[in-house]
Amino acid sequence: MANEEQKPKRRRPLLRIAALFILATITLVGSEFLRHPDALVPQRWNVCEPLSVSEPITSITGWKLDWATNDPQLCADIMQSAGRISVITDIVVDENCGIEGRIRLRSAGRATLDPIETSCATALRLAMWEHHGIQPAAREILGSDVKKYATLDRIIAAQSQGLSVRARIIQRLQLISQGLI
Repeated sequence: MANEEQKPKRRRPLLRIAALFILATITLVGSEFLRHPDALVPQRWNVCEPLSVSEPITSITGWKLDWATNDPQLCADIMQSAGRISVITDIVVDENCGIEGRIRLRSAGRATLDPIETSCATALRLAMWEHHGIQPAAREILGSDVKKYATLDRIIAAQSQGLSVRARIIQRLQLISQGLI
């Protein structure tokens, strides 16, 4: 009797294999369902679809943004529809220093800006902020969209005696929205 208590219980390897097979089948069928063009899941909720700047923010948008910013080609494809860009050669100083996915950005969404060279990941984050943050705030505060971006050094250097930086930014945004700058 003491011998029987010391024997390890025999696990059911066939049951484990069957459970693993069922789980793999469900995963494959589910992923095919999500990739199908007529999937019932909207693009903004579909984990298999790439990020779209114009889609509403969801709980998986951060994941999609990480996915896009880690793939320079995917990022460039997304930015082609979200802003005016030109893909330019990467800068590689050494293995630890450089800019991968380098682009020249002329607009992010509706607003233009003086052309800047940056990484596609930075430009994509700017496009998301422009679409989901800046433009809605401008419509609420100023009553119109932002048409052109000015860099912060120009705003701070503006001739606005006695105004805080926030007041200078608001003043500059008002001038830009009215097309005066």
